[in-house]
Amino acid sequence: MHFEGGVLYVEPGIDERVLAGIDAHIVRFGAPNLFFGGVQAVLRRGAELTGAGDPRRGGVAVAV
Repeated sequence: MHFEGGVLYVEPGIDERVLAGIDAHIVRFGAPNLFFGGVQAVLRRGAELTGAGDPRRGGVAVAV
């Protein structure tokens, strides 16, 4: 999701029940879109590290 100028932009996969209570103009994209920012994320659970990279962008998660 991305909110800007009173407009909420959403990619597929957002539950319609979540969007039903939002008071904004909603623009729905039919497929993942490069408009949205890329992200790489790492999750730490104790000593375990896992990660993932946004498939729309270059990059991967590597534990060092």
